[in-house]
Amino acid sequence: ATSDPNRCVRCQRLFRNKFGVYPPWIPREQETWRKIKSVFTKIKEGLAKELDVSPDADPDYIIASMILDAIRTPKEEGGLGISYEDHNEAEGNVDKVVQRGFVRCSEFATLFYAIGSLFGLKMYLLEVPQPFEDARSGFGPHAAIMIEGRRTGERIFVDYQRGNVGLSSPYNTYYIGTAADLMGIYLLNASLKRDEEDADGMVLRTERNIPLLSAIYVSPYNDIVLFGLGNYYRIRGKFEEASHYFEETLRINPNHTSALISLCLVSFREDVCKEAFRRLGIEK
Repeated sequence: ATSDPNRCVRCQRLFRNKFGVYPPWIPREQETWRKIKSVFTKIKEGLAKELDVSPDADPDYIIASMILDAIRTPKEEGGLGISYEDHNEAEGNVDKVVQRGFVRCSEFATLFYAIGSLFGLKMYLLEVPQPFEDARSGFGPHAAIMIEGRRTGERIFVDYQRGNVGLSSPYNTYYIGTAADLMGIYLLNASLKRDEEDADGMVLRTERNIPLLSAIYVSPYNDIVLFGLGNYYRIRGKFEEASHYFEETLRINPNHTSALISLCLVSFREDVCKEAFRRLGIEK
């Protein structure tokens, strides 16, 4: 436990339970707190209205509903526009995640499999053993992800704790971004849902372990990777860096509503927030 509100995991969890999202920071000033509360409340209500779910729904349910909504939304409207033959299978798997919520590792594995099937991929969570040479550097057994193309047989291995991305082909850069984003969501949730002293190997402890930085070199114009980096810095309170990556995401994909909302949260720029509220159908 710590007295620093910016590091207090319990404070973050309480905030998330109350407002439906994690705080970019825990402000001491009451006026700032009221502004943040107002923005978060509007965004949560707007998302719930857009997705036709209760504003009091569990935040994980809303996130999973957003994924399901993205599957069904055409590309020209900012969605995934999935047209693959295994669309129904993928949608059914994501529906299971929506119904169950994703709290435990097995449920995240279901989510990976579901979204992987959208891209004609098999995605697996793997347990990586601790090599002897890593013993003194603090690496223990930890989670990684293996992606295998169903139709091509190509494989990608993403070791998040070491920040390594293994490529079997130069044509897999988009899949790397997708995997990075999914595993990033998993790890960030895991790190924020547990106190640090109770956390296992599935926590991003230092910047040198960011796999997204590896992915950005391979695919520098991938909006999924850029958005993942923005979220990484936002949760760590580095708002200038987060703003940069959210702005880059929007430059590449102007329809990325989540990046627009996130940029509003870290910058409170009036023009950005106004556009975010407009897209969510919220009167400012």
